Amino acid sequence: MYTLAELAKTIQTVLGATADQLAKTTGFIKRQRQLTGAKLVRALTLGFWQKPAATLEELTPSGVLNEVEISPQGLDKRFTEEAATFLQPVLEEAVKTVVLAPQSVPIEWLNRLPAVWLLDTTVIRLPDELEEVWSGTGGRTTTNLQSSLKVEVGFDLTRGQLKGPVLLPGRRADLAGQLPAESFATGSLRIADLGYFSLVEMAKLDQEGNFWWSRLRNDTLLATFDGKSRSLEELAVTGTIANHRRLELEVLLGEQRLPARLLLDRVPSAVVAKRRAPVKTRGRNQGPTPSRQSLA
Repeated sequence: MYTLAELAKTIQTVLGATADQLAKTTGFIKRQRQLTGAKLVRALTLGFWQKPAATLEELTPSGVLNEVEISPQGLDKRFTEEAATFLQPVLEEAVKTVVLAPQSVPIEWLNRLPAVWLLDTTVIRLPDELEEVWSGTGGRTTTNLQSSLKVEVGFDLTRGQLKGPVLLPGRRADLAGQLPAESFATGSLRIADLGYFSLVEMAKLDQEGNFWWSRLRNDTLLATFDGKSRSLEELAVTGTIANHRRLELEVLLGEQRLPARLLLDRVPSAVVAKRRAPVKTRGRNQGPTPSRQSLA
């Protein structure tokens, strides 16, 4: 774990010598000039830290503090493709060396496993003009859906280790990202959201001696060990759990007949409405209309 003194020193290195070196290797800085890579990074970091939605006019005082006199128009001209190429490895280096240092955690059950990896992505919507660089998901509306950036991260709960952030086009499926293709130490647990749901990948984890934990896709084929087929809608609405708050079943998933333990929890009607709202909104904006099974 970092001490405050070590953390301060590491931050100064990343925002100083490391940033200057990356500015040269990426081609952002081709000759000696007043605005160096380190000064730009510090100006943007401090400026957006103080005000996340800062305008160009509000950012330029940060530049003055870094001994750079630059106008809003001059700063605007620095936001080029080369600048983006330079800032991405600075971000990666900052996360790798500053955000988290690997360390064990004092939680006994976690330490029974070599690793407990959480995988997730978040999507940042971008202006439509960036569609050729970062393609979005599109949709029925025409404004600011054509371009988006997907940020993928992995976090090991047992050691506090972070993988990523990996930057991907928003259109890219989670399963086609970089982290799902990485291998895990035998005996590890992978916890991931529905974007990573793949019975093929889960079966592979099983075969490698690893464990997985996931929400269930509502269209997944289910069967109990007595060979009877079940639908999630049947179990959740009209069947076994209809009169119970919680249900636990041993099931077989998909055509692969992947053995799993299924946990079902009934939620209050207010939670049901809250969860259905974004599903219906996506259906209106991007299609398709959610099915009855999906809403159930």
